[in-house]
Amino acid sequence: MPYKKACVEDGILKTVDEQWMFGDGSDGAGSIIADTNLTGAAAVKQYTSLTVDATFNLYNSIEGILILLVDGTVTVNGTIHTNAYGASGGEGGTGGANAVGSTGTPGINGEIAGGAGGAGGAATNAGGGGGAAGDLSRTELYAAARKVFSSSEFASMLSSSIVAGSGGGGGGGGGGDATPGTGGAGGAGGAGGGMIFIACRELINNGTISANGAAGSAGSAGAVANGGGGGGGGGGAGGLVYLVYHETTGTGSKTATAGALGIGGAGIGTGGAGTNGSAGTAGSVIERKI
Repeated sequence: MPYKKACVEDGILKTVDEQWMFGDGSDGAGSIIADTNLTGAAAVKQYTSLTVDATFNLYNSIEGILILLVDGTVTVNGTIHTNAYGASGGEGGTGGANAVGSTGTPGINGEIAGGAGGAGGAATNAGGGGGAAGDLSRTELYAAARKVFSSSEFASMLSSSIVAGSGGGGGGGGGGDATPGTGGAGGAGGAGGGMIFIACRELINNGTISANGAAGSAGSAGAVANGGGGGGGGGGAGGLVYLVYHETTGTGSKTATAGALGIGGAGIGTGGAGTNGSAGTAGSVIERKI
């Protein structure tokens, strides 16, 4: 029989349906004693308890979402993460051979902005432009997870919060001149962080819970005499870590950091250096004690 429990959110007294929030325990006790990749329907678990042993990882490399409903204690001594499993980064542009470098491709859209790719360095011919960062549009990937909670009032709060970091744009390729010269390739954009939602009665975290964006890759140096360097890739945005619990202890970390910018490649001869990409935007870590 589901029951209600009062909680305070943004100064307002509310109630939540604990059976929906903590799940029905149908997956039993979870024990992560090896690296474990939960994908597809398996990315939504309803445990009676969950323990992640030290040095091991619990993650989702495909959809980039983990939803863990635990009618008991979650003990994290290892790592729960969706680092770089959000939206993909863009590809770097190719360097021009006595030609203009090509433009880097945009990052894939998530809901937290990634960094733009840097432009390629010019020689006689211009470097390619950096790819745009993924924008803030909602993607279909995350709509599927929202349906899990379609019939509870708690779902309404969760469904508006499922987000992922956008990928960074790829760096532009460096231009080459006519002597001949070939520009360096642009760096790839970093992937965004995914999303982790954990609801449990007690959280003991002495490990890591993270949804970090990946750094953009560095652009390549000019490849042949008088070639411009490739632009650096943009960093992926951080994702979302959302934690709901009665009690929590431990000294572990909870992060959704942005990916760092990629450095532009050096030019060769008369070729200019590629410009750096931009860092991604930090995601969010949200905690609700009820």
